[in-house]
Formats: sequence, C-alpha cells, structure tokens
Amino acid sequence: MKLILDSSVIAKLFLNEINSIEAMEMMTLAYLKNIKFVASKFLPFEVGNVFWKHLRKKDKDKSAVGSELIKRLFLLDIEYFSLDNDLACEVMKVALEHDITYYDAAHVALSKRNSAPLVTVDKELLRKFDLAINIKEALIRIGKIE
Repeated sequence: MKLILDSSVIAKLFLNEINSIEAMEMMTLAYLKNIKFVASKFLPFEVGNVFWKHLRKKDKDKSAVGSELIKRLFLLDIEYFSLDNDLACEVMKVALEHDITYYDAAHVALSKRNSAPLVTVDKELLRKFDLAINIKEALIRIGKIE
C-alpha cells in the first residue's frame, strides 16, 4: 500500500498543532507495516514555507531552528516524484477543473496516478476528492493491514 502525503500532514509532524499526535501515530504505524509514503517534489518547498511562517514570529534562534526542521524533514522516508510532461499537464487540468492551487493539484494527480489515498487535513481537498482522506481515516486503513 502507498499513501500520498501533502504538506498539511507533514507539517504536523514538526509543529505542535491539532492532529500532530495522530500524524505521528500514522507515520509510525505505516512504517511498521511497510507502507510506502509518496509525495511530489514540491512538498519540501511547501513545508519549508509553513516552517518559515511559523518561525518568522520568533525572536531568537529562528535560523538555527529552521535549519534543523529542514534537516529533519529530509530524514523522513518519502519517495518524491518529479513532474514529467504528462503529470505536469494532468496537474494543470486538475487545478483548473477543480479550482485548486497547482501545488494541491500535484498531490491529487499523484494520488490518481498511483491509485493511492491522499492523506491531508485540507478541508477543500477532502470535500472535492474521493481519494483524499484525513489522518484518522488513514490510521483506520493502516490498522486493517496485516
């Protein structure tokens, strides 16, 4: 089984937010069950931007903390997909047809290409796409795998 991850889920692994504990549980359980994580190569840029938004309000050590967060991001065992011409065109089609950002559409198109659920906390993606599931649903599905 594969799970496609978007930045909303990955950021929760590093920042103390709602669903952070569940995101950590999902990652741990999935690793124990040899489930493969997949994301677009956009993901580190998106997550880096989330870190930047979070850290720019801090007074001290923000550069060091930011660097450490980025280093830890790259320690995650995620298979990153590059955009080829076909996938890039599919991403644009999804973005325009569903009125979502190109970044979000990349995760959706990757989910479709791999016939794998997209794990997200983005309410718009959860509402618009059948393949999109929340963290709790991912935990349920992972738990059913022997």
